Amino acid sequence: MVLVLVPVVLITGTWATLLCLVPARTEKGRAEAREAARIAGVTGLLCVVVLVISFAIAMVRERAFERAIRAAVPIKAAIATFTERHGHPPESLDRLVPDLLETVPPTTLASAPRFEYESRDGDGTLFIWWGSDRYEF
Repeated sequence: MVLVLVPVVLITGTWATLLCLVPARTEKGRAEAREAARIAGVTGLLCVVVLVISFAIAMVRERAFERAIRAAVPIKAAIATFTERHGHPPESLDRLVPDLLETVPPTTLASAPRFEYESRDGDGTLFIWWGSDRYEF
């Protein structure tokens, strides 16, 4: 939505600002210039609001991902310990419970509540799906 809204707001603001620059010779022209100035001001304010909201959303997403990284630390440690003891990574995260973990902790992300794990070719990979993106830990 932000990707659509920003260009519309910028185009409208640019148009209104250009109208303000045209010299008004009549009362109607001056009234149109005042209206254009008002539109330009509102458009500028909307641009600022959209940018602030976009920045806030990005910060919230970054903090959420940092919490998920911290939640992955004990799982990574348990995988390393299991691999050290058995000579190969676990086939699934369930193999870590209850010997190395009481339970597999959640990611702390609402959109990706649990960690995924796959073991292939003697290597284990811990990851999450966040939307259509795969993030490995």
